[in-house]
Amino acid sequence: TAVILADDDCVTATFEKMYDATSMGVEGVFYIDVNVENKTDKEIWVYLDKASVNDEMVPLVGSGVPLYIQPAKSGRIFSFSSLSIDSIDEVKSVNFDLVVADKESMKEIERVESVSLEF
Repeated sequence: TAVILADDDCVTATFEKMYDATSMGVEGVFYIDVNVENKTDKEIWVYLDKASVNDEMVPLVGSGVPLYIQPAKSGRIFSFSSLSIDSIDEVKSVNFDLVVADKESMKEIERVESVSLEF
């Protein structure tokens, strides 16, 4: 079930799903998808910061390319991280800050702090 993380003048951000890639032969990694709609008149850069899984800090890694979103468009953050647990079924909580920055200046426009997803 999709969960709205932010809905204001700047962005609408929705957590869509969490999954692993065991069906593709990748073990010990989980993925989260967040859809972000840019409501500003500037191109923005969106990323996740200060992430933890089950109270363990993790370096959420993006798709390898910054997520830049042009005005009135949306994009998906595909973030992933290695875990010290054996299975995605053991994930009880995921916490992070959703950060929106101006693409040109890289200046932070908005930070949705302490997003908490419970499973």
